[in-house]
Amino acid sequence: NQSTDTCTNNFATLNPLAPYSNTTYSEGNCIASGAANAWQLATGTIGVSQGKWYWEVLLSGGTAGNYHTGVRDESADDYTGNHNQNGTTTFYNGDGGEVFKGGVDVFTTADYGTMNASSDILGVALNMDDKQISFYKNGSAIVSNFALHTPCNLVFPVTAQYGSSQVSKYNFGGSPSFTISSGNADANGYGNFEYSVPSGYYSLCTK
Repeated sequence: NQSTDTCTNNFATLNPLAPYSNTTYSEGNCIASGAANAWQLATGTIGVSQGKWYWEVLLSGGTAGNYHTGVRDESADDYTGNHNQNGTTTFYNGDGGEVFKGGVDVFTTADYGTMNASSDILGVALNMDDKQISFYKNGSAIVSNFALHTPCNLVFPVTAQYGSSQVSKYNFGGSPSFTISSGNADANGYGNFEYSVPSGYYSLCTK
């Protein structure tokens, strides 16, 4: 495995210093897994208040429906014992694929399609300039320009999952935790992604 992280450009990873139980980190803190019969939570190391940002997630193994992936505001309630709280906007990979906003299924009749474990890659495009989020399935948009839950002042990537066989593999562009067969950088030449970075969006890094 090779990371493109350098002393002058650091890419986001998952944050092992966040005080959440049941979560185990591996592959340079880009994979989150955990204990049986318990919710696990992982948040990213870089929060943003403006700009447009992109990353990818492979929901690998276990029950495909037991995943929530998206963003949470720094002021959101603690996730202890729960997987969706105020200040979060997530794609729920269950019941046909839904969007949850602050723990509430926003479109109970609209299903966007689920990610197949170990094969489909979920792209997340966060637009903090307009306070919106879009989700992609293998490079094709399935949810576009969805308004974020409030508050959304300083927002971090987040994943929540239930069960010992659930594994969230993240790629913020610097240290892909799953195999990249194509290779796509953002407009500034940063990052290594499986699918094209949406126009105007950038990898979540210090550059």
